[in-house]
Amino acid sequence: MNSDQATLPDDTVAQKVCHLLEILVTDFLRSFLKPILPVARDFVIKTQAHQ
Repeated sequence: MNSDQATLPDDTVAQKVCHLLEILVTDFLRSFLKPILPVARDFVIKTQAHQ
């Protein structure tokens, strides 16, 4: 893992939100921490810095 990659040290709130929305926690966190963006005809995974 890249040292600049954002992480979520405590995901208890995310787990509660996912339980209410009935979605998987891993998919929810991945969409925020490593969003997939369309670039031309390809898709690129953008890394999020911890700022």
